[in-house]
Amino acid sequence: MENNAVTASPDPVSAGVVERAVPEPGPGPGVVAPPPVDPLRAVGPIDLRLCDSAADRAAIFGFRQTAWRGRSDYLFGNRRGRHPAEDEHDDDAFHFAAWLGSDVVAACRWCPSGPRGFEAEQLASLPPGALPARDTSLQISRLVVREDLRRTGVSEALLREGCRALLELTRYRGWFALAVPRLAAHYVSYGGVEVAGFEVELAARAGQRYRLVKGGMESSDVAITRSLEARPPGTIHQFTGRERPRVGAKL
Repeated sequence: MENNAVTASPDPVSAGVVERAVPEPGPGPGVVAPPPVDPLRAVGPIDLRLCDSAADRAAIFGFRQTAWRGRSDYLFGNRRGRHPAEDEHDDDAFHFAAWLGSDVVAACRWCPSGPRGFEAEQLASLPPGALPARDTSLQISRLVVREDLRRTGVSEALLREGCRALLELTRYRGWFALAVPRLAAHYVSYGGVEVAGFEVELAARAGQRYRLVKGGMESSDVAITRSLEARPPGTIHQFTGRERPRVGAKL
């Protein structure tokens, strides 16, 4: 008869055998190990700039479309002759973007009051006196950051570049934003002040609730700089810039 019994292997401890981990080989004598790679720096410097060309704006609209798809579809439009992620407020807006090589990885726009007022006024009934001075203020909107680069200082640096460029090139000195509560809290941390007691539900925005935050460009520059400088090393990107273009009639 065939013996199908299985003989158990001896336990290494009871058998007096102790397995020891083999150490990983290190650098040889006299060889200095390379420093650990900072994953943020390894990505490469991110270029922040004011975008005034048609090609740059097309890249921004394409980035918005990718970032919104399936998440913020209510922001898409079917406007004749326009990109699906573009609207009439983009025409006179100051567009800022963060670039990694040839790719847009973050963007936002700063919009002046047009013939029909600010976009926020078209979306909701705002409290009297809630907005800053119309002729020297801009509405910040369409702030988008690539998902894998969030919480690494990109949005802060982009908004600070917006403040600095607009202070240098234009008459505008104030800003405001109509934002969902989570984003409104970020704007407050960037030096803004939330309009007390105001919150509105927007049916055109999937029933989300929005709050109003306003601030000054100079004070926001200071607040954001302090925030970035307080971040531990290795938690923010390296940012670069280029000469700011003239913005002509938008002054």
